[in-house]
Amino acid sequence: MKNNNRKRKRSAFFMALILTASILLGSVWSAERVQAAAKGDYYIKVNKGTNVVTVYKNDGTPYTAFTCSTGYATPLGTFYTPAKYRWWTLDGPSYGQYCTRITGSILFHSVWYYQQTKNSQSYVQYNKLGTTASHGCVRLTVAASKWIYDNCPTGTKVIIFNGKAKDDPLGKPKTITVKGYQGWDPTDPDKDNPYKTRDTKPVITVSKKVLEYGSDFGTGNMTCKDSGGFDITDWVKMTGTVNTKKIGTYPVTYSVIDSFGRTATKKVTYKVVDKNPVTLTGVKKTLTQNVGDTVNLRSGLQATDAAGVNLTSKIAIYIKAPSADSYTKFTGKKYTFEESGIYQLKYRVKNPNNGRIITKTQKITVQIPEKPIFHSVYDWKEITPKEEQRELYWELLMTDVTAELLDGTDVTELVEITITTPSGETVTLKESESYVFREKGTYELVYRVTNPKVDTGDNTTEHTRTLTYQTQMKAEVVLDE
Repeated sequence: MKNNNRKRKRSAFFMALILTASILLGSVWSAERVQAAAKGDYYIKVNKGTNVVTVYKNDGTPYTAFTCSTGYATPLGTFYTPAKYRWWTLDGPSYGQYCTRITGSILFHSVWYYQQTKNSQSYVQYNKLGTTASHGCVRLTVAASKWIYDNCPTGTKVIIFNGKAKDDPLGKPKTITVKGYQGWDPTDPDKDNPYKTRDTKPVITVSKKVLEYGSDFGTGNMTCKDSGGFDITDWVKMTGTVNTKKIGTYPVTYSVIDSFGRTATKKVTYKVVDKNPVTLTGVKKTLTQNVGDTVNLRSGLQATDAAGVNLTSKIAIYIKAPSADSYTKFTGKKYTFEESGIYQLKYRVKNPNNGRIITKTQKITVQIPEKPIFHSVYDWKEITPKEEQRELYWELLMTDVTAELLDGTDVTELVEITITTPSGETVTLKESESYVFREKGTYELVYRVTNPKVDTGDNTTEHTRTLTYQTQMKAEVVLDE
């Protein structure tokens, strides 16, 4: 009995061995047949290192790419697809759609489902696309696995290798993230898909085409939703540039390919405008001046727009004197304060880019000064006496000069003239005194007058002029007796 059992076991072993050999030979024969029968337009490369599937035309031109999930058990090498299955039972058991066998138990297929129904997909596994996550198969979105299923016949060459990003000529397509359980693959084109992706395209929306100068462009107020309603704004590519620091118009083109393989483009012309008021500097809020002072009201002012264009010449000045009821436009540069009190000034400039007006105010308190005021008919020009004028009286040196207080009091007779000779000697002349020149050369004359009504403070006014004399003789002061 034992011998019979041994014979039966031996016979079963040899039969199994023969059957295994037949299967192996059949597999080789079938792979050769499949390879020879392939008439497709594409071949496929799977980069395990980046989890990217790139489809090439038979002439070697990259055609399209998909993000995938491979596994550590995914084999490397060159294979020819031997079969396809609309649904296939996977480990678990679990189920995959649009399956294309690569070799042995390794397939292209959708992210797996708990049941053989389209509403039972694992969204956790779907969100792992782009990472190493499978048991060895090449997981894809339904849209990607269906594309291979529809467009790559059995016998299509598949090369699996372990590369880097530089080996993916079309880059790595982005994938959407499913938030919450829906049970459906968002890319499934089925009309019952609750994501409503059937025959729809991505939508690019630009909410604001007028941009403020100097603003942050960011995404340019552009948003994009894919065929399933998922936000894929950061997938969008922009052709063209926008410089928000330069006023002008900028045409750009947005384009996107979503995870369904659907494309959208949108052309937009942005306009960068200056919405800001002019920047006006140099206006002091308060000042103090004296009656009779002449001031350049434009000194130190500067106006620029947001782009740095100088608009200083566009500043308009309006003045309201202490005795006036309204403002008067002042078009000059220098202004003389003729009365004491409070002057109100407005500095106004309009931005020509947008019409916005900025106004800054200034209050100038004008007071009666303690210093007397000199007046010179000839604007203090140099004196050149004739040679026979050896003696010059104070009255002659004062011919074109008068002095008064702000209240109108004449103080000309109080003026003293200090003369400094070419050799450095000094002498002071008062009313009715004279000076006899003995040196030729240039003399410095300092006219000085003090307010007799004020004992303290800055109450003295001085002015300097020069005198040139040509004849040399003894100099002396002669008092008029």
